[in-house]
Amino acid sequence: MTEEKLDRVNRQIASRASSGYDVQYLGDLLQRGYTVYLWKLHFKDDGDDLLATMAVKDGEVGGFYLN
Repeated sequence: MTEEKLDRVNRQIASRASSGYDVQYLGDLLQRGYTVYLWKLHFKDDGDDLLATMAVKDGEVGGFYLN
């Protein structure tokens, strides 16, 4: 991901988060040797929720996704 794309995502989330949000830990699962952590982000602007996933292996982050 380029720095420009990351900045754009950050701005979009920050503008939605300014109305308030809740984070709910959904659990974790094992995929291809990675522990994948799952969170639900619910924004109080009544827009779509986001699913955040972070894959960790040997203490290092292998991926972080917002869907």
